[in-house]
Amino acid sequence: METIILIVSGVGMSVTAIMLLIENFKKNVGWGIASLFCGIPLYVFAIMHFKEVKKIFLLHIAFFILAFAGGILPAFAEMKAKAARIACINNLKQIGIATRIYATDNRDRFPWQVPQAEGGTAEIAQPRSDTDALLDSDGKPIFDANAWLHFQAMSNELSNPKMLRCSRDGSRTQANTFQSTLHSGAGRSVSTLFDKNSVSYWLRTDPEVDEARPNEIVAVCPHHDGQFNVLLGDSSVQRVSLARLAEYFTDITKPITIAPK
Repeated sequence: METIILIVSGVGMSVTAIMLLIENFKKNVGWGIASLFCGIPLYVFAIMHFKEVKKIFLLHIAFFILAFAGGILPAFAEMKAKAARIACINNLKQIGIATRIYATDNRDRFPWQVPQAEGGTAEIAQPRSDTDALLDSDGKPIFDANAWLHFQAMSNELSNPKMLRCSRDGSRTQANTFQSTLHSGAGRSVSTLFDKNSVSYWLRTDPEVDEARPNEIVAVCPHHDGQFNVLLGDSSVQRVSLARLAEYFTDITKPITIAPK
């Protein structure tokens, strides 16, 4: 789209500039020659004879503004994408810290390793069940379809459900509470309740993912134009490509770590 805008505006500016130059020559050959070799006299002439070349001059300015917008919009888009990546990284780091705090308070166990009777989600953990997320080389799921329930179990540590949604993920709804059902008399909109559609991040609940393995992949955000923000067990976050991520999930029976080549 930006390329089309630049082409159209460039052609438009060139055509209207030629039209102004022709009008310039009609009025004064000297002005025309000066305008031919330097752009400033062309615009001075247009301002001096504004009434006569009003339509052409305004059209020329409009194409100039269009060209400027076409050139600057990609820069703004990149700035917005970069800000979203940084915000996502901060979200994942907060999730990592919350997960480790939970483990510290629960004998070095993550929620999916703690029985429900103790406030965990062990009974509802479904490792390698999320068919909507990344699959391994054999076409089998890698992540847990009940990620949102595991995050809900860490509501005290997470404090705010907003950190579970990446701003680049337009398919998810921003929750304002960790509640998944309305209490009697509650005035909250149903759209603010917490459910699967409140979470942008893929979560692993494999046996390999535990407090003792800081280099294991814990969660992944797939919403950054082919790049993935990856949360490791030590709460650090790395950015990797799909090819790099797939390399680690070639054989998920082996410990999966991210290490620089």
